[in-house]
Amino acid sequence: EVQLASGQTWNSLPEKYQKIILECAKESATYEKQLWREAEADCRKEALEHGCQEIILSEEELEKFREKVTPLYEKYCSGYMEMIEKIADIKRK
Repeated sequence: EVQLASGQTWNSLPEKYQKIILECAKESATYEKQLWREAEADCRKEALEHGCQEIILSEEELEKFREKVTPLYEKYCSGYMEMIEKIADIKRK
């Protein structure tokens, strides 16, 4: 999840405390990603056990899908296109 601190508060902290907080934030982000992967795997398993079907697309099929949904993003999410493109770039790596 998002981790925030006001600039005024952050700047008032000694550098050693800022380093400690940054280290803890990185550790907590890593832990959160682990928990998310585990929860996602559990949900996937449960959905499949209850009759859902999983369709795994090839990279070529994924690219076709992305092309088809781009106009929907542009129509309904036009104010967020920069963020959507950043997320798409991360997913492609």
